[in-house]
Amino acid sequence: MIPWQIPLVLKVIVANILAPFIGKKIVNRQGRSRRFVAQYSAACIIAWLFALASPKAAWEAFPLVFALGFVQVFGTYCYWRATAISLSATAFTTQFDDVIGMLMGYVFLGEAHYLRNGALAAGILFALSGVLVFTLFKNTERLRESLHGTHCERPLYMWVAGYSIVWGLAYFGLRYFGVHNVAPKVFLTGWYSGSFLGAIVIHRLAGAKEAGDPIPWREHGMTTLLAVCIYASLYFQYWVSSLTPITVHQPIYQVTEMVFPALIGLFYFKEIGSLTRSGKIAFALGIAGTLLIALSYR
Repeated sequence: MIPWQIPLVLKVIVANILAPFIGKKIVNRQGRSRRFVAQYSAACIIAWLFALASPKAAWEAFPLVFALGFVQVFGTYCYWRATAISLSATAFTTQFDDVIGMLMGYVFLGEAHYLRNGALAAGILFALSGVLVFTLFKNTERLRESLHGTHCERPLYMWVAGYSIVWGLAYFGLRYFGVHNVAPKVFLTGWYSGSFLGAIVIHRLAGAKEAGDPIPWREHGMTTLLAVCIYASLYFQYWVSSLTPITVHQPIYQVTEMVFPALIGLFYFKEIGSLTRSGKIAFALGIAGTLLIALSYR
């Protein structure tokens, strides 16, 4: 049996490094809602192609997964809007979805008993502490200067709140369907079929300004590449969710989704100059917690 750490690392590479890098290049371009639909149409096609090439499976859960995919796409759109304002600032505030998912795991899946493992509990505490420090100090003086008192600050946190709530529910859904052994191809096709329909609804509601002009054919390659990334990311995430409780993998996701997109935004897109001491402490706590969790859960 493949260790759960392997699909987790693959998920982190695809979701927290490749996807934010590609996504940042798309979300600020004209025709955002058109690109949103194009991304999910491509992901839906990919999902169905893989499903048709896979062995037979039970499809009873498809309608429920479809509904979850339809709902979560509104969270993804909120994430796009937040990222368009600031990738690094979004990374600094993107932990509430994980907390919501973990709380739902404690309440509805009885996962609180995993905290009896002392090393695992310490790892979770370190990871959450790192995230808390990262959020409270916002890591850089320039981040405060760039957002505070501007028209960007309030919309940013509204978009963050939107995707945090929706994605918290989605994380719970991943674990729920994983525990009930829903086949990956059924989950992925249901998720992206629902997401595609939701993306069309968003496109219709967003209006002509958000839709913009038709996307040039030469730019569809980047959107398709992003679709491949989100498909692969969900595949690996669902794989991890079927092997480990939310209590184990979600704190690791908190750290990685905080660190890697933040570094891309900080240094590649030059949104902010450098990390402060509090940011370095947060990174150290987060990494230490991640290692403890990864080594203590079997």
